[in-house]
Amino acid sequence: MPNEQWVNLAKYSAEPPAQGVEAQWQESNKAKVDKMFAQTDLEKTKLRKMVRSGVPDGIRGQVYARLLKLQSLAEYEKNYEVALSRTHGAVIPAEPLPPTFGGRLHRTSLALTSTGNAVVEHVLCIISHDFPNLEYCPFMPACVALLAHHMQNEDELLGATVAIVKRSMAKQQTGIAAKKGEDSWAFFPTYRKEVKFLLRAFGNLLHQHNKKLHLKLTELHETSPEPVWAAWLTGMFIDVLPQAALWRMLDCFLLEGYKALFRFGLGMLLLQRDALMLAPDLASVRVLASPDSPALTPSAALCKAADGVSIDKADVRNVQTHHRTLASISTSDDIHEAHYRFQRGLPKIVAGSAQEETISSVLSDEHWVALWSWIPPSKRVEGLELVFTTKEHGTHISNLFGRSAGRFPLIVVIGTTDGAVFGAYLSHPFPSPGEKTGEWYGNGETFLFTMEPFAKLYPWIGRSIPAEAYNTVNDNKDTEAGFESDSSPKGPSIEYVRDRASKFIMISDRSIHVGGGGAGIGLVIDQMLTGGHTSPCQTFENANLTGTQETRFESHVLEVFAFS
Repeated sequence: MPNEQWVNLAKYSAEPPAQGVEAQWQESNKAKVDKMFAQTDLEKTKLRKMVRSGVPDGIRGQVYARLLKLQSLAEYEKNYEVALSRTHGAVIPAEPLPPTFGGRLHRTSLALTSTGNAVVEHVLCIISHDFPNLEYCPFMPACVALLAHHMQNEDELLGATVAIVKRSMAKQQTGIAAKKGEDSWAFFPTYRKEVKFLLRAFGNLLHQHNKKLHLKLTELHETSPEPVWAAWLTGMFIDVLPQAALWRMLDCFLLEGYKALFRFGLGMLLLQRDALMLAPDLASVRVLASPDSPALTPSAALCKAADGVSIDKADVRNVQTHHRTLASISTSDDIHEAHYRFQRGLPKIVAGSAQEETISSVLSDEHWVALWSWIPPSKRVEGLELVFTTKEHGTHISNLFGRSAGRFPLIVVIGTTDGAVFGAYLSHPFPSPGEKTGEWYGNGETFLFTMEPFAKLYPWIGRSIPAEAYNTVNDNKDTEAGFESDSSPKGPSIEYVRDRASKFIMISDRSIHVGGGGAGIGLVIDQMLTGGHTSPCQTFENANLTGTQETRFESHVLEVFAFS
């Protein structure tokens, strides 16, 4: 049964097992079951068939602990109380601020109580502390939330999460697995690039199973920054499948890993193929891919469709190899790397000293390719130096000003706790101590940008106006609301740009502002560098940099790069 301290049974839903399923797990069959659990590769035993038939709800937590081999973990890896002290110190916060690893928390989507949610958030904090390289893994919040419905205590929940993370990271850190003919993902990818490969692999498998349906969905999301199935997979089908189907998927996931996500995703789509082919837009697709969809309740039809999906590991490996070939950079051949950087337009990032960090913990190579193409050409011949990061240099604006004093231009990059990535290119330096602040300065080389959830440049709207025209008064009386009349070229008038839309940078001892004009500021970073807000502004005509309707953001990491 679910842990009643963590789960609101009034909101919890599970289906009774099919006839004969419980008998497979009963005491009379214990010797056979124990023998299967003793094997190294559980997926190659009869457990696979038993798990696909469904794990009885009353023993799910016990079965999950054995599937993940929690008994083989070191004691410190699953000791929740010790881990809390290791993570938080002497004072354990009642309501921690957990990392989302690029995903999102599911506080109200499932059946967890406030106590259950608090335990989930503490486990996420522990994982973030104990696995510092695990910065982007949007599956993580969903995975822990699902497990919390069934694990019997805090130690088991922490141990289950640690086991999943360790196996997933171990396969990706060396790349040896792929050479041996295995895939390099266990449960899910633990790096940003690998997540993108997984999403592409799912798309390729959908294409293999039903080309017309794949074409239909890709046409519908061609204007979207990511495929419609991205949120389904990274959220592990929370808010997509009804609870009863979620638990059946989770049963399979803990044995088969990411392949269970693929099978249930493809099964859901193929089961509703006819309705999906008639969907006029993505909103209609999301209605069909929701817990309220009649086709998904009861779960038997979905599980049968998922069982009918065959996933060839060779096909998945081919996708991984193909996309790594396109995206990777050789680290063993300096000549090749230099040539590749020239081809891809990647900056050369140098260290200020032997002890200084050089690699961004926010931007991937794919991000740098886009960002570097937006940098003024005259600056692309220079290298970059990571002069400030909140991971190493603290969270106060004075530290940032001190470490970047006199340096310009600057690139400010922010990774938020919700997985958004955005920032600004600043044409001028931050003010020196004693220098006048509180006024707008800078020039039209300044721009805002987003990288996640999609890449977009927001340049100054006056960039196409010649300098001589910009500095000349225009007495044209036909302008209205700051834009030229129908007889003039379309676009903002010179007066509008000069007077309202040339507010580039403003600094105070309490905040950093980039982009003004109108009712909003493009980007505001607070004094402690832990957050800020974003809104449309006239200077850059940007949307919210968070990529959503949310204007406030909490910063996970803030980095500043200077040109060397």
